[in-house]
Amino acid sequence: MTKPLQTKKRKHPKGVPAPGTWRIWILPAAVSTLLSLAPSFLFGQGDGPQEERFIRDNYGLPVSDAAETTLSGEYLRKLHPTDLLRALELADPSLCGFDPDQGSDPNAVLQSLSLQGTRSFAWNLSQADALPLVIVDGHSESMDRLSDFDMQRIESVTLLKNASATALLGVRAGQGAILIRTRTPEAHRLQLTYRFDGMFQKASLRNFDLMDAAQKLDWEKSTGAYDGNEALYDQRMAGVRANGSTDWLNMPVRTSFSHRHRVSVDGGDSSLRYRGVLYLNPVKGVMKGSERKSYGGSAFIGYTTRSFQISNELNVDLFDAGESTAGAILEWARMDPYYVAADGRGVPYDVLGSGTFSEQGSPLYEMSLNSFAEDKIARVNNNLTVRWKIDTRFSIAGQFNLTHDYDRRSEFVSPSSLVYRGYTADEATKVGSYRIRRNELKSYQERIWADYRQEWNRHSLRASLGMEIYSATYTDNSFRGTGISSDHMDYVSFAQYYAEERPEGVEMAERVLSGYGTLSWNFDQKLFVDLSGRLDRSSRLAPEKRTAGSYGITARYDLRRSFLPESDFISRLSLSAGYGATAGYQFDYAQVNPLYAYDFDNPYLNGLGSSDYSEGLVTLFHSNVYNPALRWKTTRSAHVGIDGRFGPIDLTLKFYNSLSKNLMTIESQSPVFGSEIRYTNRGAIRNSGVEFAVAATILNNRNGVDLTLFVNGAANRSRITALPDYSSDLFLAQTLAEGSCVGMVRGDAADGIYVLPSAGIDPDTGRELFYGRDGLLTDTPQSSDLVFEGSRTPKLRGRFGATAAWRNLDLGVVFAYSLRGTYYDLYTQQAVDWASTADNVPTAALDKWSPSHPDAAFQGGDNPSHYASSRFVSKRNTLSLASVRVGYAFPKKIAAAMRMQGLKVSLTCDDVWFVSSVKTPRSLYYPYASSFILSLQATF
Repeated sequence: MTKPLQTKKRKHPKGVPAPGTWRIWILPAAVSTLLSLAPSFLFGQGDGPQEERFIRDNYGLPVSDAAETTLSGEYLRKLHPTDLLRALELADPSLCGFDPDQGSDPNAVLQSLSLQGTRSFAWNLSQADALPLVIVDGHSESMDRLSDFDMQRIESVTLLKNASATALLGVRAGQGAILIRTRTPEAHRLQLTYRFDGMFQKASLRNFDLMDAAQKLDWEKSTGAYDGNEALYDQRMAGVRANGSTDWLNMPVRTSFSHRHRVSVDGGDSSLRYRGVLYLNPVKGVMKGSERKSYGGSAFIGYTTRSFQISNELNVDLFDAGESTAGAILEWARMDPYYVAADGRGVPYDVLGSGTFSEQGSPLYEMSLNSFAEDKIARVNNNLTVRWKIDTRFSIAGQFNLTHDYDRRSEFVSPSSLVYRGYTADEATKVGSYRIRRNELKSYQERIWADYRQEWNRHSLRASLGMEIYSATYTDNSFRGTGISSDHMDYVSFAQYYAEERPEGVEMAERVLSGYGTLSWNFDQKLFVDLSGRLDRSSRLAPEKRTAGSYGITARYDLRRSFLPESDFISRLSLSAGYGATAGYQFDYAQVNPLYAYDFDNPYLNGLGSSDYSEGLVTLFHSNVYNPALRWKTTRSAHVGIDGRFGPIDLTLKFYNSLSKNLMTIESQSPVFGSEIRYTNRGAIRNSGVEFAVAATILNNRNGVDLTLFVNGAANRSRITALPDYSSDLFLAQTLAEGSCVGMVRGDAADGIYVLPSAGIDPDTGRELFYGRDGLLTDTPQSSDLVFEGSRTPKLRGRFGATAAWRNLDLGVVFAYSLRGTYYDLYTQQAVDWASTADNVPTAALDKWSPSHPDAAFQGGDNPSHYASSRFVSKRNTLSLASVRVGYAFPKKIAAAMRMQGLKVSLTCDDVWFVSSVKTPRSLYYPYASSFILSLQATF
């Protein structure tokens, strides 16, 4: 038996400072402490008569880049007032990768997200390139914080999709980037603002189309399940007449109510700004037991003079998260409706139909136990920014950020759980378990840069040069105790034994040293040209290739100013283009570095035995396949766009083409090298597409009536342009063995669906037959028989709707659509085709094979084949009423009468309804929910 060697702290690259130096930690802490004192005592009132804007995003990204999409915070709050990820999903159709099975789970963690097509292979050898980089006010954040992000803090969000835009962010932005700029306090007298958001959620359980109790019993009888046992059928039918049909599907869900409270105090003048925020946000999900409570606060203070600016923001966030023990909603759908769930006292039965063909364990019984899975998370972030304006043309600035995340997860499985059903007395030490997992992230980010501006005649030049240090250490450890005697002994100290597996632990470090620069030239406010470049030396890259470069060039030409300056009809018209290349992570530590394992059970050398031949040594051997010369992923992209306003119509159109190359693949090699496979850089994926947005102002008159109609959309086509045959064959073999429909073949889409061509159901056996590559029928197909059916990405997806305003009243309606996406109906396959008579099934199961029904559409229940079949592939179109909002701002006279400076109320309805050309549930794990959010904001 072997145990993987724990990953030790890695040496940082040459020239990168160690993360624990006193200089790194003391400087921001000392300045933060000074800023927490009375600012007027420390700095006076300043000498700058003019109002200065505090630095919030210091990368100086090019304004001419057509690859950017900038969304205002006000617009995002109107789409969804509490969930940033949901608002971004509604605002930009190019975002894709949301897992439908996560539904409306408040504790869902996004595993993958793409901003403009698929840039990595489907086999997920690493999660390094699964998510875009998130930057908040110049420092990086984890993606899982976006769902909890305070929407009231947001001034704007910029999506960087193409390499020409992400080049300035370097190797950590290989999958794109999301830049969030937060609001700074305005110069005004002291203000106190209270905001309340109350949210009702109702689960959507449409399209399960399950049989009721009488239908299920009749179907079971038609399949011969009660042959020779008519008494059982009569007993169950009598129970149905007496008790009706049990609605299992509604048992684990609830109509939930959540409320969010936020109090802020802010103010300042042209020299000094300050803000303090406290919030409480207890959220309950629609699955019983699912909840997430967040609370915390933040403090901002900033001071500016004519030549000096300093600001500091401290955020403290705490989370208590609990997961539902109800399990997947699909498991509740499988429960037979003729069973009564509980006795007369309301105590759930543990096993239903014991000893019969349809014996089932009750999920309601599992929910009644004291089992739980919960997380307690604490996060502290401090961001300090300093700028010195040497003169009107030259300035130097720096940013210093500290982040500390800590998460403790506890999982308790009651000894009364049905997972231990059937355990013998000799296995009592394994019954009941308590697992503790702790992970911690400490990161430090430092950036220092210089800006130079020069204007002469009709020319304007700006140049920036900077360096950045990013240092992060991540630790994760867990252990599990077993042998817990009672359902109420819900802590690890009650465990009598350690679990069979050893405690786990890992420690990882990331060190990045970077240099970057930008150069922007503007000619007569007509032609804008931007150059950007960055060089990264990172410990996450392969040992033999530690340094990666990125670059980009963009240009924008104002056609109206140049050729149509007097036009009243065309008020805006510009053409933009760009090209760039961005490096990106794509592999884990173990794929580029050697790992070793201890052989504890070797009786000769481990020194743990009592034999004379024990030498007191521990054997150590190489345990992984790695390639220290793997290159990073490189994405090269080009784009061109046009943006204009023609009378009342706004039009934006963008075309792009990108190539992600040097993707990690697997190839075969001779076993003499120690392994039959090796990692290489021989993969490539090309994405091309178009994005458009049109908005037409229908009404805009002096009476305060405003009506605007809008539509936007995105169409993307991905294609694998390079992939070794060995990699493709290996993955397709795994796909066939698992019954999955995911595959990858050179020339096909990167997110393609692969299935076996179905020849229908064999009328003699009830098993499915397939066409092989040779055209012959078979019920034992090979991976080479899998065929490509299409891309999961819709041909076109987007949003359309309207916004209207009349005086102090505003209204917004957003519909979401998708067209011609290839869809695999997993629900029908699992709930109908693979189902047996033991479980409840949809009404479509009436067409399952049986000896009396040989010409059937679905397999029989005794021995179905578990392969991906073309019978379940279809083209899907969807339409949903994604968001409806009504808002009203009370007149100042009414607000003043209530001793307020301002009062606003709004009602937002999210995910109101959803229709699809394929009648199947949207999620098989956590259901989607329609949300109704009432918001109130009062300023004093």
